[in-house]
Amino acid sequence: MDYMNSLPWENSEFYKAWLAQTYYYTRYTTRMIAMSAAWSPSGNHEYFMTLVDHIREEHGHDQIAINDLKALDGSIDQYQENGLSRSIWETQFYKILKHPSYLFGCGIALETLAAKNLPQLYDRLLKAYPAKACNFVKVHAQEDPQHVSKLLGLTEQCSVSDREEILRSYDQIVDLYYYLLMAVHTESKERSAATAA
Repeated sequence: MDYMNSLPWENSEFYKAWLAQTYYYTRYTTRMIAMSAAWSPSGNHEYFMTLVDHIREEHGHDQIAINDLKALDGSIDQYQENGLSRSIWETQFYKILKHPSYLFGCGIALETLAAKNLPQLYDRLLKAYPAKACNFVKVHAQEDPQHVSKLLGLTEQCSVSDREEILRSYDQIVDLYYYLLMAVHTESKERSAATAA
C-alpha cells in the first residue's frame, strides 16, 4: 500500500494516534481467533491446532502497542477508539458466526500489509524514535510473513465458496484499513494544530 509509505510516520502525533488505533483493534485479535477455533470443524485437528498456536503468537501484541505509546509519553486515555478501528474487529465476530474461516480474510489482509510495509517502516521509525517505542512494528515486521503462509495454507483447505467469502473479507479489511489510516492522519493534523495554537 503506497499510501501507507507516504504518511508522516516521523510526526509523533501521527505515530501515537496510529499506535492507539492499532491497540483498539488488536486487543480483540486473540478473542477472534479463539472464537474461530471454537467454531472450526471438529474433525479437522490440524486446523484447530494452527489457530490455537496462532493465539499464542498474537497474545500480548495489543500491550506492545500500549508500551510503545507510553515510550513516547503518550497514553491510551488520550485517544478514543475510531469507528473504523471498531469496524475492523466488530465485523469479524459476525463473519465468524457465518463460518469460522471467514476470519482468515482479515488476518491475511493485515498481515500481508505488515509483511510488505513494516520492515521499511521500522527503519524509518528507528531514525525518529527510540527503539523502545518501535516494538510493535518490529515484531510484526519479523513475524507476519510466516503468519501469512499459515493462513493461506488454512484457506486452501476451505471450499471454493468459503474462499470467495474470505476474499471479500480481505477486500473489506484492506478498504477499512486505508480509511483508518486517512482518519489517523486527519486526527494527527488536528492535534498538531491544537498544540501549535
